[in-house]
Amino acid sequence: TASTEALQSAHNVHVTDLKRMYETSLQAAQHEVTVQTEAQERIRAEADENGRKLEILGSTARELQNALREVEEKLRQKHADTKTVEAANKERELALTTALDTAASQYEQEKAALS
Repeated sequence: TASTEALQSAHNVHVTDLKRMYETSLQAAQHEVTVQTEAQERIRAEADENGRKLEILGSTARELQNALREVEEKLRQKHADTKTVEAANKERELALTTALDTAASQYEQEKAALS
């Protein structure tokens, strides 16, 4: 009958609309999943790259610390060497001063003996 056909037609239109809405929602959800997956992959790649950079920075920091220790050790050694040289110079100066004092004293004695 006509009313049954009208109901059937209305039902078919409604089902078609529901299918279209479902497909649109499904496509939107699939697109969102794709976008999120790509974002996660980018974040993971950035994290990996940052990890590599941190490893390089850590390695560089260790190398710099080792170089600094070497420089500090060389400075300590140079300081010790300088102190040794200063001490040796003071000993020489004392020896020369003593020799000059002795020579001057001898000179004065010989001069007095000749007078």
